[in-house]
Amino acid sequence: MNPDIPDDNPSGDNPGGDQSGDQEGGQTGPPEGGAVDSEHNWISDVVDGVQANITNEADRSTTAGDTTQGGSQPSGVLNLGGVTDRSRLEADFVVDHARGERANVEERETRLREERRVRKIANKATINEHCDAYSRGIQHFLKFFLGGPTVPQDYPASPTPEEKGGLYWVDKRSKIILEQLERLRTSLSAKSPAEQDFYLAQAEKEIRKKIVLPAFHPAPRKGDLGGGRPISLQTKGDVERALALAGISRFTFDWNVPRDEDSAWNSVVIEVMGKKSVEWLRRTMKISEEEEAQAAAIIKRWLQTKSREIQQYGEMDITEYNKIKSKKSTKALYMRWRKKIKEERCRVADQIFKGIPQLAVVLEDKDCHSDIEDAQEGVNPVRVFPGYRSIHLTNILHNLDRMVQAQTTHHKKIETNKKMYARSASNHAPTVGGAIGVARDWPIDCYDETFWKGLSQFERDTISKVPAVNIQQLAETLAEMCRRGTSSRSSGQPDQGVTSRGQKRGQLGDGLDGGEVGGVAGPSGSMNID
Repeated sequence: MNPDIPDDNPSGDNPGGDQSGDQEGGQTGPPEGGAVDSEHNWISDVVDGVQANITNEADRSTTAGDTTQGGSQPSGVLNLGGVTDRSRLEADFVVDHARGERANVEERETRLREERRVRKIANKATINEHCDAYSRGIQHFLKFFLGGPTVPQDYPASPTPEEKGGLYWVDKRSKIILEQLERLRTSLSAKSPAEQDFYLAQAEKEIRKKIVLPAFHPAPRKGDLGGGRPISLQTKGDVERALALAGISRFTFDWNVPRDEDSAWNSVVIEVMGKKSVEWLRRTMKISEEEEAQAAAIIKRWLQTKSREIQQYGEMDITEYNKIKSKKSTKALYMRWRKKIKEERCRVADQIFKGIPQLAVVLEDKDCHSDIEDAQEGVNPVRVFPGYRSIHLTNILHNLDRMVQAQTTHHKKIETNKKMYARSASNHAPTVGGAIGVARDWPIDCYDETFWKGLSQFERDTISKVPAVNIQQLAETLAEMCRRGTSSRSSGQPDQGVTSRGQKRGQLGDGLDGGEVGGVAGPSGSMNID
C-alpha cells in the first residue's frame, strides 16, 4: 500500500462484494470505458506523478472555521483572524521546489552537453540538434528575396488584386489552349483522323514554341543582411522561375491577412520557399526529415510575427520606429539581467542559508529584487527598489552580489558582470500606500521598520504573519564575511611597484557603499543590484 495515499478502507473489507468479480467479469479498468487505451496512458502517468509529489497534505491542511485556539469567542469580540488567515505554502516546500527546479535545469543542460559531445565522437560530424540555426537560415533565405529589409518600412507591399489573379494563369491558359485546339479539330472534321492528329500536333508545337512565361519582378534591394552564406545567381534564378511558374509575379507576402484566415497567395509562396530553402540549406547542413517537414511551419510563424509588426509600424517614421525598437530591446535586456541576478543570488544563498528556509523564500520572490530602468544615454541604468524592503535585507543582497562576482573566473563573464551590476542611481519604486503592491508572507523583520509601523494591525496581518528571522544579525554576519581587510603597513613610503597600486585599488573599493564594485566605477556610489 502506498503510504502517501490514504486508505479509504482500513478494515480490509471488500466494498464491492466478492473479490473474484474482476476475474469473472474479465475487466479491471474503468467501469464504462474498460482499460485505458495505450494512446491515453500519458493521462494516467500525469495523475500518478502528481500523486507521488503529495506528502502529508492532511497534516498541513486546516479548516476555514478553526481560527481561534480557545474554541468559542466572547460576545462582542471581532474575529479578524478569519479574514487575514489564508492557506500558505510551507517554507520548506517552496524552497525545495525552487531548488529542485534549478537542479533539474542544470542536470538537463549537463545531459545535453554530454549528448552533443558523445554524438560528435560517434558520428564524427556536426549534427543539427536544435531548430535555431535552421530557422535563422530559412529567415535569411526569405529576407534575401525580399530585398534585404532591416525595418518594417523596407518590406515590399502586399500583392495587388491583379497580381493575385495571376495565380491561376496555368488554368486560364490551359482553358484557352483547349478551346482553340477544339476549334481546330472541328474545322478539320472533313479530314481523316490521321490528318487531324497531324495538324493538331503541328498547332501544339507552334504553341509551345511561342508560349511565354509570366514576368517575374524581383524585390528592389533595400539593404545588406550581413552574415549568413551568400546565395548564388543560379539559386536565385531557380527560385524566381519556380515562383513564376506558381503564378507569383512579385515576391512578397499578403501582410494584411488576419491570423485565423488563410491566403492563397501566402500558401503558394510558403510552399515554394519552404522547398527551395531546404534545398539551399541542405548544401551546408544536415537536415532530417522531421526538420524538413517543419519548414512551412517556420515560415508561417515568421510571417505571422512580421505581419503584426508591419501592420503596427509600417506607416511610422523610421526615426520614431528606431527609438521604440531600441527601448523595447533595452527593456528585454534588463529583464534578462534581473532574472540572472536573482538566480545567482539564490544559488549562493542556497549554500549559506540552508537552515533558514524563511529567508530563502524571500529571495525566491521576484518582488524582493530591484527593478532596472533606463537612464540617460551613455549613463548606467537606475535601480528601482521597493520602499517596504528592510535595509538589512538590502545589505544581504549587496553582499550576495559581491560573492557572485568574487566567484567569477572567466574573463567574458567578468566583463558581462561589469555591465550587469553597474548602476548610476537608486530610486524608490512608486507605491500606492498601505498594503497595496506589497510582497506577501515575508518574515516581518524583512520589511522596513518605518513602513511596518505605519500600517494598521489589519494591514500587518494581511501582509504577513511569518515570524522574524533576526535579519539584522544575519546581515551583520554576512557583512563581516565580505568586509575587506586593511593594510598592515603603518609607516614609511609605499612601494612604487605593482603591489602599491593594487593595494590602492583595494582600498578604494572597500566597504558596502564603495565607489568601485566589480571593477567599474559608478557615478553615484555602489553599483550592486539591491
